[in-house]
Formats: sequence, C-alpha cells, structure tokens
Amino acid sequence: MNFSPKNIIFSIVSASIGIIVFSICVLFVFNVGNRAYSFGYNIFNEKPMSEGLGHSVLVEVKKGMTDDAIAKLMFESGLVEDQNVFFVQIKLSEYSKKYVPGKYMLNTNMTPTELLAKICSGETYLPPETVTENNAESTIEEVTQEAVPES
Repeated sequence: MNFSPKNIIFSIVSASIGIIVFSICVLFVFNVGNRAYSFGYNIFNEKPMSEGLGHSVLVEVKKGMTDDAIAKLMFESGLVEDQNVFFVQIKLSEYSKKYVPGKYMLNTNMTPTELLAKICSGETYLPPETVTENNAESTIEEVTQEAVPES
C-alpha cells in the first residue's frame, strides 16, 4: 500500500465528500418526510381558521366551478389556511363537484367539512330586504313587527 501524502489527502477528501453527500441526502429525506407528514396531518386534522366567533365572509359560488376553483376561492377569502390541503380535503369528501351556485355567508370558525356542506346545501345567503318609509330605512321584519300589535 502506498502511503504517500497525495494518496492520504485524496482519501480524506473523498471520505469527506462522501460524508457530506450522505448528510445532504439524509437532510433532504427528513425534510420531505416532515413536509409530507405535516400535509397529511393537516388533511385529516380539520380545524377552522379561527376559534370562537370568527368573522363572516360572503362568497359566491358560480355555476361550473371546479374543485380547484373552490379551493382557491376559500383560500383567497381567508376561510382556509392552505389551498392545496383544502383541495385534497375536497377530493376526499363526499362534496366534490356537488356545489350549488349562489352567495353564501360563511364564517372563519367553520371547519372545512362545514364550509363544503354549506356550499353544497343550497342554503344561499339572502340579504335582508329594506323598506324606505319617510326617509327611514327598516328591514321588512322591523316594519312587520311595528304593524302587528302585540296580543
């Protein structure tokens, strides 16, 4: 065996490069595995965007919207945290492609399944109708309550 300084340095550099490449591969696999686990966990761990009361958001589902378009709409409206996770949740649910067109009042405290159930139910949002009388606006319900005397 030849133990010349050139061979020793070459062996050390070769071993170092091998260890570095192996370490990079291990870190890459760990990172990919961690992301895959987080993605899968988020798919099955349905949580709303906000706890408690949340805030209401009016969204419009149009005829012919695809699952991808629904996921994008919910993400852009601030109703879901991750568009891709919500898309997979749609695909795994019974609601895929069963959307009823219309305007829906949704809330940030709704889970993804609740959001999907609402936009597939057909229970669209109807804004309260207003009546103008003597320059005062009232809802129809308020006018009706005033007109009907209590018994």
